[in-house]
Amino acid sequence: MRNILFILTFLISFTFINAQGQRTLENSITGKVLDKNAKVPLEYSNIVLFQVSDSTQANGTITNSEGIFRIEKIRPGNYYIRISFIGYESIFINDVKIGPRTNLELGEILLTAETFGTDDVIVSGERAPISYEIDKKVINVSEQITSLSGTAVDVLENVPSVTTDIEGNVSLRGSSNFTVL
Repeated sequence: MRNILFILTFLISFTFINAQGQRTLENSITGKVLDKNAKVPLEYSNIVLFQVSDSTQANGTITNSEGIFRIEKIRPGNYYIRISFIGYESIFINDVKIGPRTNLELGEILLTAETFGTDDVIVSGERAPISYEIDKKVINVSEQITSLSGTAVDVLENVPSVTTDIEGNVSLRGSSNFTVL
């Protein structure tokens, strides 16, 4: 009889202690993350809860498709919260005190888009030295070094399939029946 009473007392006290321990983890933090300008929800924003004492991460979550988040099962203590999203400035909420049965509602949290500036961009290109059209092949000689100081015959000496003789006569694949523009 004494053993049964001892076991019964032990089980009742264990149940009471377990219930007390669960009550301390009924704490939660909720809120909604929105774009400051468009007032649209920011899905998958990061909400991270850090301990003030050593800046270790205590808990965290992401927002749903409506921008709403809920962090649950938080131990009592002092915390700060970082809310971030790619392309937006992070927000820190300091002095978050969680006690027994604390349900903290942060309301709407507005994130501002970060702007990144760049220097002037210069786009440059080069024309292909040879272009093919339906009835002809056009060779651009403006980039050739010989075209800057030489004659047209000097330029034609560097063109494939074109030959020049000592007298300056030009032939294309052995034929002189063509027009040079």
